[in-house]
Amino acid sequence: MKRLLPVLMGFVFLLFSSTKGWSLPHCEGSPTVPATTTMSWTDCFGTMTYSTGGKYVGEWKDGLRHGQGTRIYASGGKYVGEWKDGKRNGQGTYTRAKGDKYVGGWKGGWKHGQGTVTFADGTEQEGIFENGKFLYAKKPSPTVIAKKTPTPKPKPVQKVAKRPDDVAVIIANSNYTKLGKDIPNVTPAYNDAENIKKYFIESLGIREGNIIYLKDATGAQLTEVFGNEKNHKAQLFNWVRPNKSNVHIYYAGHGAPASKDGSAYLVPSDAKSQTIEFSGYLLTNLYRNLNKIRARSVTVILEACFSGFSQGGAVLPKSSGIMVVAKEPTVPSNVRVISAGAADQMASWEEDGSQSLFTKYFLKGMSGEGDKKPYGNGDGKVEDTELKKYLDDTMTYYARRYYGRDQTAQIVVNGKELSPTN
Repeated sequence: MKRLLPVLMGFVFLLFSSTKGWSLPHCEGSPTVPATTTMSWTDCFGTMTYSTGGKYVGEWKDGLRHGQGTRIYASGGKYVGEWKDGKRNGQGTYTRAKGDKYVGGWKGGWKHGQGTVTFADGTEQEGIFENGKFLYAKKPSPTVIAKKTPTPKPKPVQKVAKRPDDVAVIIANSNYTKLGKDIPNVTPAYNDAENIKKYFIESLGIREGNIIYLKDATGAQLTEVFGNEKNHKAQLFNWVRPNKSNVHIYYAGHGAPASKDGSAYLVPSDAKSQTIEFSGYLLTNLYRNLNKIRARSVTVILEACFSGFSQGGAVLPKSSGIMVVAKEPTVPSNVRVISAGAADQMASWEEDGSQSLFTKYFLKGMSGEGDKKPYGNGDGKVEDTELKKYLDDTMTYYARRYYGRDQTAQIVVNGKELSPTN
């Protein structure tokens, strides 16, 4: 068995009390300057205190705030998220001193794209923003796919026989604001899960009655399905026919680092941002219990990132402490893991929020695109190496094109991570 490199390989959360920052080297000095000052810092992580009040801690490029960073303003407001050329750009969370909070897209320093404002009195305004102004409310249709980003129809590459013994678990954690606290929603999770369900049934031959399907799973529900650190004989164990059932697990939602040793957790819908260590589901427990269910094979598909940031905003916006370095869980040799990105990367969505890029291109690849040239050999089967090549050429490209960020799918088979294709 091998340590899992793709999911958890040294992730860092941006914290004011930390003396280390991300994977970039430290910028020289920690000056106090006017807010309009242009520095010579580039490709480094530094702290800038402004003489008019406030502070920025984060990444710099060509003398400007660029990358991930946190800015505290003299007014008491706080922004945590992405920056570009000195301005808020990408995904981020801004909290005003009086309690109002905006989570969503930014462009050129203004609210732009899909976002949600939560006012101090608890009321919400969700919809589309442009140049800082609210345009219109988003229609509540999480399972409807936007026309400009059609979902691939999950046809099998070859005719697939029904597999009455196979079992699947699908978890779609989208709504964190209802039961959780200070955790942003995962907008495309419901839609992603519905598309995966079609793939499991139509392409893998799994009976619908053999699918455990959970929306906004709580911590208690995750334990009921997978068991806990003391007992693995939960619902999934009871559904599996020993040495006959192939098990497929899909999780769409947040992942997060927690505890001093950097353990990684799946984030239930009722988790609290400051107590993930106690309210989350430990990834180590998941892998360990899956190894004990005596399945013929196990495949885990993770539409989640574990960097502490998501496209909807920071998962742990009010955390404090020292730098967190991931503890790599051991993956059993009979568990195949396909994850949306590396530990320090953000899982990206389509620009309209309709789908996650990883799930979209995973389904396209498995529907046969991954078997075509230049990725595959055309034999009617999509091998892991072919899927990896396809995702590197599609999902990775669009994450960079849309958002200027790196995202590379990770695949671990028989305890070994597949090598990058470029």
